[in-house]
Amino acid sequence: MDFPYFVDTKNIKILLDEENDFRYFLSIPLIYDIAVPPKKVLAILKNPSKAKIDIRNNLYESDHTVNRVISYFFDQKFTEVVIVNLFTKYFTESNRLNDYVHKPIKIIGKDNDAYIKKFIQSNDFERIVVGWGGFPKGSGNEMKNLYRERISKIEEICKGKKVYYVERMVEGGLFPKHGMVWTIGAAMFEYKPIFNALIG
Repeated sequence: MDFPYFVDTKNIKILLDEENDFRYFLSIPLIYDIAVPPKKVLAILKNPSKAKIDIRNNLYESDHTVNRVISYFFDQKFTEVVIVNLFTKYFTESNRLNDYVHKPIKIIGKDNDAYIKKFIQSNDFERIVVGWGGFPKGSGNEMKNLYRERISKIEEICKGKKVYYVERMVEGGLFPKHGMVWTIGAAMFEYKPIFNALIG
C-alpha cells in the first residue's frame, strides 16, 4: 500500500531491527499546499502492521492503520507524525502477539521503552496521542495481564504530560480507540491513566 500524496516519502525516518522484525519508530513528514507552522505529534499505537521503508531499494510501503492515522493528523495540520507502539513486532493480525506471551521481550523489543521515553521527554511534540485499542484478538488472561502492564508502563513514562485519545474510549472505557478506525475530523480528549495504579 502506498503512502498518501501528502507524505514526503523521501524524508521518512524509520528504525528497524530487521533480525527480530521489530520497528521501534516511524517518523512521517507531511506536506501542504500552503505554509503551515511546524507541529509534531507522537502517536502511541499497538504494534506495527506493514509500514516499512528501504531507501536503498526505493521501497516505501504503508498500511491501513498508518494511512488512517496520518490522514487524521493531516486534517489537524500537523507537519510530522512519529509513531511508536506498545509492541514492536510486525504482525498484521494482532492475535499473533499471543504466540509470544511467555517470551514478551520478543514482541516488546528490548529498547522500545527507551525510545518512547526519549520522545516523550524531548518536549518536541505539540501532542501525545494514544490509539492502541483493546486487547489483541483471542487474548487469554496472561496476554490481558501483559497488555495491561504495557499500558501501565506507557502511562508511567507519560506521567506529568498531557496525553490525548481520539473520539472515544472503547470496551467499557478501558482503551483508547484504535488508530485504524479513527474518524477524520473527530475531536481529541484528554486521556486519564487507568492501569498505572493497578499494576505493582
